[in-house]
Amino acid sequence: MTLRSVMDNRFASGSTDGNLILWSSETDEAIAINENIHEGTIYAIESLGNNNSFVSGGEDCKIRLWKDLEVV
Repeated sequence: MTLRSVMDNRFASGSTDGNLILWSSETDEAIAINENIHEGTIYAIESLGNNNSFVSGGEDCKIRLWKDLEVV
């Protein structure tokens, strides 16, 4: 599992099944679940520093750019 703070009061987790989940750090509840974002394990999640964009990288050798939890 990969875990990274990506927005104010939010963090993202990536799992071995390619799912990416956005969590609220205030409530510890899932805000959004994106299934099968990567084929296989998500190895990396990194914030781009502007509070609403981040990237994820996975076993499928793809890098995905996210803005407001939508793939760009």
